[in-house]
Amino acid sequence: MSSFSSLFHAAIRDQGKHHPAPAHDTCRTAQGTRCPLCAAGEVPYDTEVRLKAQTLTEWWLATLPGVPLAPLIHSPQPRQYRTVSKRKAFRRGRRLMLGLIDPDAESGDHAVEVLRCAIEPSSHAALYEDVDRWLGTPAAGPFLEALQYVVIKGDDRERMVILTVRTINAGVVRAANALSKTLTASDQTVRGIFLYEDASEGRYYMGTTASGAPGKLQRVFGSTTLSHVTAGKRFVYPVQSFSQVNQSMLDPMVERIGGLLHLPVAGTLYDLYCGYGLFGISFAGSAKRVIGADIAPAAIEAAGRIATHLKITNARFTRSDLNETSLVSLMQRAGPSDVAILDPPRNGTAPGVIEVIAGRRCHRVVHLFCNIEVMPEEVQRWKKAGYTIVEAVPMDMFPGTATVEIAGVFIPS
Repeated sequence: MSSFSSLFHAAIRDQGKHHPAPAHDTCRTAQGTRCPLCAAGEVPYDTEVRLKAQTLTEWWLATLPGVPLAPLIHSPQPRQYRTVSKRKAFRRGRRLMLGLIDPDAESGDHAVEVLRCAIEPSSHAALYEDVDRWLGTPAAGPFLEALQYVVIKGDDRERMVILTVRTINAGVVRAANALSKTLTASDQTVRGIFLYEDASEGRYYMGTTASGAPGKLQRVFGSTTLSHVTAGKRFVYPVQSFSQVNQSMLDPMVERIGGLLHLPVAGTLYDLYCGYGLFGISFAGSAKRVIGADIAPAAIEAAGRIATHLKITNARFTRSDLNETSLVSLMQRAGPSDVAILDPPRNGTAPGVIEVIAGRRCHRVVHLFCNIEVMPEEVQRWKKAGYTIVEAVPMDMFPGTATVEIAGVFIPS
């Protein structure tokens, strides 16, 4: 069976042959052509989401037959929604330019120079234009060998700019300060600018170094936190923490997951890969206690601060790598009166994670998949460990892309 991604792209291409592109063509390259990297410039959202639902059903029936699949939850804001965007720095002679990696190119050095992207706020595009112009000035010299990515986090209320570099030295810091003055003078909503040191040469702009440890973050200017309100609670989180890119989906997602967990529960809610505590804090009033765990220290510290600020006293957040050994200790008291939610990274869970959770026999587990291509293998692991998937809820968390977030509900067989 073909991947969901390839099936969806084929459906979009076929649709594009028979229908004109949307009138609001905001996906443009520096050459004046339509950007080919997402579906948002090809079809309007009502067409896109219809094709996505059809493709998902086709893939699902071939890959996970017999598993109930709920209707796709649409995104309240399907365009200009991304609160995290990025541009890679490409060297062209003695000049740096910003672009996106073309996934169809044979070499990762091929850039698509994007001026406008329909799934990113126009304010992000304006900032990238300012950065791109500044990169053509002599002050940008120290970035020539160092700059890897320019990342923007935030919405029209507040934005942060993160410069991912191979190394932080005196010249890079001087260049970053010069860029900071330029950007803050032109855009008053830029609340913070940072350097992030990562020499891994990976395609992820704030990933981990080759050793597995986080890169070094250095503040150049301004605040170190962002915020949003979800489920009536204000979450203030550090700029380096993982955050969902489509904040318009957070309220619908939290509400639906609470229903899937059959809240309230008399026991403990285990919030695994909890980040800054979005689920654990949102559901703290519907469980006897909450135990959250994540490997990121800044996110765990933020979860504790948020809980304290909201006067939540039944939640505990622990920094821990989530593997077989750590989960045996973390969940040693878990049992049939408890529930769990896990939101692992794109590549799925580590060996033993599913098996340990299943061994505690929690009466209900919600497993979030942001990469559905790993879902068949993970479902089989749950099955072998004695759990059955009884429902799957797809959410269009990433409109314009060939990705669907799926919440799978697992119960003891």
